[in-house]
Amino acid sequence: MLASCKRDIEEIHRLKNITLICPKCHLRIVIDTQQPDINYCTCNGGKVSATSNQDPEGWKPYIERQDMLIWRKEEPNSGGLFAYKVYGTFSDVTAEDFLQTQIDLDYRKKWDPTARELKIIDSDPESKESADNGIDVVYWETIWPRLFTNRDYVYQRRWIIDKEKRLIVIISKVTEHPNAPTKPGIYRYREYFEAFFFFTTVTTYWSYMVIKPYTDIHQPGIEFGLTYFDDPGVNIPSAITSWVAMSGLPDFLIRMRHASKNYQSYKLTTEKENISDVSHISQNEEIASEYNVENNKESETLSESDAVEYDLDEEIEILTSETEESDESDEDTEDSIDEGRGLLRYFFFTKLFV
Repeated sequence: MLASCKRDIEEIHRLKNITLICPKCHLRIVIDTQQPDINYCTCNGGKVSATSNQDPEGWKPYIERQDMLIWRKEEPNSGGLFAYKVYGTFSDVTAEDFLQTQIDLDYRKKWDPTARELKIIDSDPESKESADNGIDVVYWETIWPRLFTNRDYVYQRRWIIDKEKRLIVIISKVTEHPNAPTKPGIYRYREYFEAFFFFTTVTTYWSYMVIKPYTDIHQPGIEFGLTYFDDPGVNIPSAITSWVAMSGLPDFLIRMRHASKNYQSYKLTTEKENISDVSHISQNEEIASEYNVENNKESETLSESDAVEYDLDEEIEILTSETEESDESDEDTEDSIDEGRGLLRYFFFTKLFV
């Protein structure tokens, strides 16, 4: 699997030649919309579309946007669902930051509005010692629109930096883990078996991504390929899925591109906050220590008649009031999260980059 993934960029270039290059004029054939700085085929008055082309494996051109191309093919034994293949070229993003935008879960929760809960629940101890690879089991709950229940995943994520070939590979596949039991009211993506003429394994979610820097992993400029399948577990009209793909997927890729460009700023800010927190805690401990010394001295000289009596009922009322205000604030936050569920154009494709 890993070896074949490393060849994915080469396979995508082959796919481009087969499905997107005119055999007569050798120029690019338009898919759905023309993009700037590309010379398109004008054969037959320029009315030729690449959407009817496909390679021997069944991949058909589907969407074209600036710096990105998307193919799809019907996944076997899926009831008419499609797998997607994305190819992108970002000249303003480093491979290192692009990788971290995928695997840094704390950062993902900041830039992805659909991530309700996202955490690592298990890791390979040996991979923790390496900066070039990692194997984790991740739990992820995603927010879906109001008419649908939320979805969650438990998946194994493996990533590796191949310095010799200057490639980064990320592979994700659903799994099970005792630390992540199913939750009531949330649809769980999982692997299961179906019986046809023989038993076959059907996986409801899988993806693999290959990132290749133009020059160096630390320098701006990458091309990447992502191949992905996701069974949403509900019958969604094809008109809706097409609309979501046409609008939501490109928008999400743009959001991810901006997040990758901003990763170093986020990292620097986080480091400063951590230093500030450590300094603040140290100062508080010193103040508390000084206060305790002074307080003990004063306590020795105080008599019971000089002690201040507190109205415990009044204190309880104050604390209760503060708690209620906090609860109301939490409810407002929940309401704002629910409003975010209306972002229909994100809900179906945000699982691409897990």
